[in-house]
Formats: sequence, C-alpha cells, structure tokens
Amino acid sequence: MLSELLDKARADSPLWLPELREVFLNDPTARPVILRLTLRDGTKRDFPCAVPKWENDEERHFCAEFLYACVYNCLAAYSGRELRLFFDIGDTELLALGSTLDAVFQVNEPRRRGFGKVISIADRIARSYGGPAFRFVLEAIADYAPLPAKAEKEAAAPLDEKLRALCRGASTLRLCGIDVGGTDIKLAASDGERLICTREFDWNPAACETVEEIIGPILLLTRLMRACVAAEKALLPVETSAALTEALEKDAPLPRVRAAVEAVEDYLGGKVNVLDGVGLSFPDIVIRDRILGGETPKTDEMRKNTAVDYETAFAKLGTLGDALLSLCRERSRHRGAHGGGGDPAPAAGDVRPDPRPRQLPVPRLPPGRSPKHAQRKLRPCRGAALHGSGGSLPPRVEAGAEAA
Repeated sequence: MLSELLDKARADSPLWLPELREVFLNDPTARPVILRLTLRDGTKRDFPCAVPKWENDEERHFCAEFLYACVYNCLAAYSGRELRLFFDIGDTELLALGSTLDAVFQVNEPRRRGFGKVISIADRIARSYGGPAFRFVLEAIADYAPLPAKAEKEAAAPLDEKLRALCRGASTLRLCGIDVGGTDIKLAASDGERLICTREFDWNPAACETVEEIIGPILLLTRLMRACVAAEKALLPVETSAALTEALEKDAPLPRVRAAVEAVEDYLGGKVNVLDGVGLSFPDIVIRDRILGGETPKTDEMRKNTAVDYETAFAKLGTLGDALLSLCRERSRHRGAHGGGGDPAPAAGDVRPDPRPRQLPVPRLPPGRSPKHAQRKLRPCRGAALHGSGGSLPPRVEAGAEAA
C-alpha cells in the first residue's frame, strides 16, 4: 500500500490527508495512534489515526510526514496546551518517531518556523491566560480511556437572525467598522441608519519594524472616523471642515490626517467622544477580542527586528482593542473578529454595545449608495495534502537546524 501511495506522490498526484487517514485507519496491519488535545480551557478532544508499518527509509519518511501533518492540523485548527499521543510504547519504531516531535516542532527553541509556528501560537495563547507552555506527552495506549460522551447542544439561532438582531441593536448607535488588510485598511462610520463617511488607506504592514508603525495608522484613522461623526452635527470653522474633508481622500497622507483630526479634537474638546462602539476585523487569531497569533506576514519585519523583543511588541499589538475602546464613550464596547486560521474567535465579530432592547428596522444606506463589501481572502487549508499539487505542508526544520 505504501509503495502505491509513494508512486502517486512521485507522479505529483495529490494525497489528501483525510483520505490517507481513513485508508490507514481501515488497514488492519497499521498501528493505532490516538491524539488527545487539551485545549486552553481544559477541554479535551480525541483524534484517532493510524501509522502503517514501513519497510524502508522512504516509507518511514512518508509515515513520519503523515503523523507530523496530523499533529500540525490539530494544533493549527484548535491550538491547545498539550497533545498526548497514545500508542504501543513497546513498538520501538513508533516510540522513536514520537520522540522526534519536540525537535520537529521546535518546542524548546526560542525562535521557530515551519511546523514550529503552531507551537509559538499555542505558547502566546497560554501566556495570555497565565497557563503553562505547550508540551507533547507520549503514553501507552493500554492506559487510554475514551472521553465521556458530549451532551447534545441546543440548535443555535440561524446566522441571518443573529445578524438582524445585531443590526436592530445598533440602529441608534454611532459606530465605526475597521477592516485591516495586508495592503489597505478600510473604515466606515455610521450614525444610526446613516452612513457618515468611509476611508481607505493603502499600507504595507509587513514592512513595519515596530508595533507602533502598525498600531499608529489604525488608531489615527479611527480618530478620523470619530471626528467626522462628531463634526456632522457641529458648526466647525470653514478651514477645519475643509481639512477634515480632505483627510477622507484616499491619497491624503497621515500627517495631513493627523493635523485635521487634532484641529477637530481641539475645537470640540470632550464633545468629540461620540462613538458607541468599534468593530475590528484583523487577519490573525482573535480570542475574546485579543489578537494572539503573531505568525502572519503582517509582522514579518517586526519579527526580524533584533532591536525589539518580538513577544513584548506583539503583546502590545494584542491589546489594540483596549486602545480602540479608549476612543469610545464610557460603557461602550469594541469587538474583534479574526480573518485567518488557527484557534477560532468566539462568536461573530462585531460591536457589542450596551444591551438595550430595541425593535427598530434594519439599517439602510441612503438612496443611491451601494454597500462596498470588503474583499475576503480564502486561504487553502495548510497541510491539506502531503504531496503533489493539492497543497503543501510548511517546511520541516530538522533537529539542530537554525530557527528563523
């Protein structure tokens, strides 16, 4: 069987991981392995798989890559604080393979790449909640006990109902929405059912060497949205109003934007603080409004910058929501949504204003205005295929290799 699979791989035919898993699980000669993942909150999940017996080094390498892919996909999808592998400890081949996980995933390395990125993410999430660093544990399958059956959950309300409820709850509020992308930032501000203003800003966060270069434009542009909402019902000096209008132009540089915003803030004083909430879409792992991933291209240069401690800098980026909240009125809320893979963000990302019952119509755009939908980038599932054109795994770092 392995020889046939290797022939397909050499022919550049895709070998999909779910299909390989089913084939190996149904092979009576394959050796069972159960992956038990402990999540951040202590919840456990089991993922059964099996590793075939190999006859030569090429087949062993194929089986190793299969196991690493299964481990990687579990951690990429859920993250977690521990992955326990149950198998026949007396099988010296499997024991030797399992013993390579720490090195392949660079568990004890300060800087990681490839497979090791999921460990960096797991450790950041753990630190943010005061938990221990991630670890692998090898245990005899004789000690395995199935997890208790889960109680069935009540069916959740359909998504369209949830979205309409959010709209009804927000239809008397002043809100700002932000979509942070890899090449631009899109913002919009509304007052109840009326769209007040929009702004698009081209940028390249991957070239930013410090966290301030990433956070600064986001906060400044949010202040611009707030100034526009506050100024709509205020009588501004002509030159201040003209500068604010120019600041909304796509090509307006940040120094001009800052000057316009500060002029409005100086003129209105405390009256500029009118926002009820901010919704942020940020392409990373977001848990309870905190950015916790840190392995996306947006922070590449910051990661390479030896003049700063990356973990400290990224922790500051993780609290971007608190900074946005400071731009809102008291008792208002910010909500973050994620746009990438990894540990999923809970619930739909949107503003969470104070809960006040309302029965109001769904917000409408003014006549003649059409909504601009933010581009959504769909990324292929990493590790979907072991070999061939159907996808690829991150490069594996051999033990002793220099971590990037």
